[in-house]
Amino acid sequence: MKKIYLSLVSIAILSSSYAQTNIERIGFSSNQNIFKKEKLSDYTSAKKVVGKIEKDVNDTLWSEDFASGISSWTTGGADGAIWTYDTDGPDGPYSDTDGEDIITSTTANNGFLMYDADLYGGANNYPILSGHITSPAIDLSSTDAISLNFQTAYRYCCSSTPRLKVQISTDDFQTNSEFTVEDDAVGVNDFSGTLNMKINLVSFLTTATNKSNTKIRFLFDGFDSYHWQIDDIAITESLSNDIELTSLILNKVFGDDGTIYTNLKEYTSIPLMLADTLSVQAIVKNNGAAGVSANSTLNIKIYDDQENLVIQETGGAVSGSINKLIYTGDTITFDTEIDLSQFSPGTYKVLADLETGDENIDNDTISRTLIISEKFLGQENYDINMRSIESAGYSPTNNFDYFMIGNDYFLPSMNNMNEISIDGLEITLGQTSTRTITPNTQVEIKVYERDGSNYIEVDQPRLFTITPDMIPATGSTNSVILNFHQAEDLTGSIILETNKKYVIGFYHAGGTESIAYVNQSMDSDYSTRLFINNNGTDGWFWNGSQLLSRLVFDESLGINKNTSNVSIGNIYPNPTSGVASISYSIENSTVLNVNIVDITGKKVYESVEGQKSSGKHTLVINTEVLNIGVYYVTLSSSEGVVTKKLIKK
Repeated sequence: MKKIYLSLVSIAILSSSYAQTNIERIGFSSNQNIFKKEKLSDYTSAKKVVGKIEKDVNDTLWSEDFASGISSWTTGGADGAIWTYDTDGPDGPYSDTDGEDIITSTTANNGFLMYDADLYGGANNYPILSGHITSPAIDLSSTDAISLNFQTAYRYCCSSTPRLKVQISTDDFQTNSEFTVEDDAVGVNDFSGTLNMKINLVSFLTTATNKSNTKIRFLFDGFDSYHWQIDDIAITESLSNDIELTSLILNKVFGDDGTIYTNLKEYTSIPLMLADTLSVQAIVKNNGAAGVSANSTLNIKIYDDQENLVIQETGGAVSGSINKLIYTGDTITFDTEIDLSQFSPGTYKVLADLETGDENIDNDTISRTLIISEKFLGQENYDINMRSIESAGYSPTNNFDYFMIGNDYFLPSMNNMNEISIDGLEITLGQTSTRTITPNTQVEIKVYERDGSNYIEVDQPRLFTITPDMIPATGSTNSVILNFHQAEDLTGSIILETNKKYVIGFYHAGGTESIAYVNQSMDSDYSTRLFINNNGTDGWFWNGSQLLSRLVFDESLGINKNTSNVSIGNIYPNPTSGVASISYSIENSTVLNVNIVDITGKKVYESVEGQKSSGKHTLVINTEVLNIGVYYVTLSSSEGVVTKKLIKK
């Protein structure tokens, strides 16, 4: 049985290493409110003073923890007999045999329900299996406002097609409602860990008849291996009005019909030159009987790294529903007027508060971290943990001959830019006892323009060697910047047209050298792509988890900087619409020349400053005559040059 490893789990998160700066509150338009006193740690939703929940949301109508086995349950389907009562977890050859794959449910010690497909399939040449197990009849005639809750753990193979299902019926499954169990944050072949699942049964029960004969069925439908474990099932009474804010995405990712937007991606690291007005999407889930109000809105608050409230806005509208596994519910889309290009570089917290006035206010807020920088564009979710990697990257035992992994990027035309220069790619490497990196392994940075399902390679690859100093210790990670100006063959920036979508990542040619890198379990915008050759067949796949990589926009990577004589300090303000002050220092008296070029290399300003004494100096530039866009300021002397970016807004 050949396993195709299409996605990877990641390793334990390290402490943040981002340098923080003091936040300068500048330039917000007059119709926005700026706050300086409220702190994130002091945040309390105004709704929380209205009153407390009078009804117990967890009133249990029926439960099953399998302490007495599964004799009251009925198996069926072609391979239903594989369902079993278990206490030690999966035992198949491709499952983890040291106990790490066992469910850690609340009552796991007294046993749980399991479909050990890997154990059965290994002895039978891995057939495609399908089997279900059905609960005894449950009387749910007393109320319609209920939820099905259970704890689960699983691992599945070879496809992201949903095949772990829960069915609910009141007519012995002549008809039923079906729900998908898989969490979209868990990639193919990855162990899910123990998950808490909650399914609202209101829409089913309000139209069902004979509710005293309600039955639950768990269906393992069409996998050839691995396992599914279930425990601590409970049917609980719900509130009449309970809307939960389950996810916050820092962009518009999903359309009104639940489809994924072609050209919009979530970015959690944004360079100032690509920063724009903030859009968010919140996923809201109905846990009660009333449903999501069409008038639901969001209160968005942004806090700086000192937890001071910088700005807030209220708005948005319910824009559609999503059924994308982990994203299940309605969306609230909010195109704010918060201009991120006016923020100083730093780390911010974007907090969303659901404005619904429902009975349960404990699930109405969620926050995301946003880094505004001078040079990074990336999609890492800084608010969830990475997990230890067991199968990350390439080793000679893989079944594919070579691979390419990268992230989708849409590069907008900001500040009238028709092209944009990328100076490097940051990748995060990681090692475990089972996944190692061969010293001096070579990789190529490749760029593909993506048009629907067509991937067209553009530019030329940049070749790099993963040297021993880049490789982290076992159990650790290391983020390294592969500088395009220091590649081993072709050097220089990669220049791409704007308003197009690209996959940018690294390629490994296979062979005897191994490489391991870090993925994150959540891929909010379905942005990580994997290209492999498996047994002679090429193909692109969605990776199932987020590759930790960032584009680097830093022209200084390509400059032979003279650190002993001339150095540029701050350019203020930057971005600017008028006069900009450029501070610089000279260690030894020298003749200084100043040049400013645009992103195409065209010279737009030139000045011979003449002999300058040692010490600190200030150069004043009037940018009013310049077009909106990105420019590079270069100070040159006989001993070298230094360059810094200037943005005209």
